[in-house]
Amino acid sequence: MTQLKLSSFLMVVLLATTAITARVSFADDVSSTPRPLTTELQSQGIESTTGEFHGFTQYNFKLDGVDCKIVSPKQAASGNPWVWRARFWGHEPQFDRAMLEQGWHVCYCDVGGLFGADPAIERWDAFYSLSQKLGLHAKPFLEGMSRGGLIIMRWASVHPDQVAGIYADNAVMDIRSWPGGKGTGIGSPRAWTECLAAYEMTDEQSASYKAGPLDRLKRLADAGVPIFVLINEADDVVPPAENGDRLVAEYKKLGGKIEVMRRPGLGHHPHSLKDPAPIVAFALTTVNDVRHSLLIAGPSFTGILDEQGQEVWNAGKAAARDGFVLPNGNVLIAWKDVVKEMTRDHEVVFQYRKSKENAEIGTVERLENGNTLITELGKKPRLIEVARDGTVVVDFPLQPETNNTHMQTRMARKLPSGNYLVPHLLAFKVEEYTAAGKVVHEIKTDLQSLGGREAENWPFTAIRLENGNTVVTLTHGNKVVEFDPKGEVVWEVNNDDLPGSPLVDPCGAQRLPNGNTVIASYGARQGIKVLEVNPAKQIVWSYSGKHRAHEIQVLTTNGQPITGPPMK
Repeated sequence: MTQLKLSSFLMVVLLATTAITARVSFADDVSSTPRPLTTELQSQGIESTTGEFHGFTQYNFKLDGVDCKIVSPKQAASGNPWVWRARFWGHEPQFDRAMLEQGWHVCYCDVGGLFGADPAIERWDAFYSLSQKLGLHAKPFLEGMSRGGLIIMRWASVHPDQVAGIYADNAVMDIRSWPGGKGTGIGSPRAWTECLAAYEMTDEQSASYKAGPLDRLKRLADAGVPIFVLINEADDVVPPAENGDRLVAEYKKLGGKIEVMRRPGLGHHPHSLKDPAPIVAFALTTVNDVRHSLLIAGPSFTGILDEQGQEVWNAGKAAARDGFVLPNGNVLIAWKDVVKEMTRDHEVVFQYRKSKENAEIGTVERLENGNTLITELGKKPRLIEVARDGTVVVDFPLQPETNNTHMQTRMARKLPSGNYLVPHLLAFKVEEYTAAGKVVHEIKTDLQSLGGREAENWPFTAIRLENGNTVVTLTHGNKVVEFDPKGEVVWEVNNDDLPGSPLVDPCGAQRLPNGNTVIASYGARQGIKVLEVNPAKQIVWSYSGKHRAHEIQVLTTNGQPITGPPMK
């Protein structure tokens, strides 16, 4: 997560209703006590009243006679990020509630009847100036439903360097489409009259108007402002062909970063999503500014994605089980029946095919001694080390306690001690084996504190940390847990901690050098498929592209390679 340095004044102004500690990562040092927002507004000569917004405190006040609102989270995220809601306050508030849970503020400044015209921009300029005096993040995330798209897009185009990102929801991009009704939409004659008055032009003059949102996209693209677009494809009020579709096409043409979610068969309503997790994940990444390139082994794709989520290398065969990008740039991959080391030109320089008596391969890892660690599942489950010439130099039986081949084991890894760490799913154990095949230590995942066996906490990936703790993904139990050497839970993240319940059969995982944990949500068919959480259980990065992920390896962060052997 990007660490933001705050002045002593801003550290005091954390916009909370009571004295609370900001939500921060373990490395943060918070020593100041925030003052109530009422006091901060009074210091600016503004009187306010308080109310309630879905369990959070809402402050109501007027700024130059204009109605404004700020809703404070119970615990402010580091840097005081905020959502700036345009129009229709409180309508379909799923995204707003989710961001409040994430520690973001949600703000509103009324621009009704102005349709994004210059007077609306002037109002928002005044509110933005106040937001900075109150200590909010310098770059708000803008949210606009329907006609709210006009103000968010026009204000952003005036101030592209003051915008973290944009969420446009069935949003108006051209006043001639709505309320003008000059295209295929139904329009609104009364609103069109108000709109023309706000823009101080006639109906005839509107035909040549060239200062709308779609005319100003280049400044946003050049500034790197990311946009999330929600389009209901049967919308006859704000027709996509005249609004959302044009935004997507033209922003892509300019090289802008834009994500689109389309919903066939739906009209102008409903707005938002019942589960706003994809929008939440998008918003979080805009402030955190984390970008990863990564190797994905999954059912539809085995290969490498760059930091923009684009495919830059494809192994040519999907459905890999495990894999590593090696220090020499080659890629080591395990499929169900074969292990291959391939160059980026797809030359196979090492290969191992599973033995006839077994049914599947589960693990591959290149060891420091040059050998390749492989697990086989089947009638005779085993762990082997294979030398470069194909000779099996270590071979011992595993003890998975089940004949269910597919569920016997997954991501086994060799430890610096020479032992091996092996998860056994249906045994509810991570076992540590010696090279002679003797189990010398085990971590149980069916603890009552984790829900017992009924929770189906099947261990999938086990990562031994330098401090002796072990991070384990519990697929089907939808948890990631860090155990101490005694097998006691010292850290856990589950769907109760995360917006939108993004953990769906978590399989692969990686602990990064910064202490964050990247998790492959293998069962997720939509929305977040890979996510990074910090020790405070905040999502700081996510991948919501088309490829599901069984196993992953983060390769770079913001252009910098991950240092040291990957802990995955």
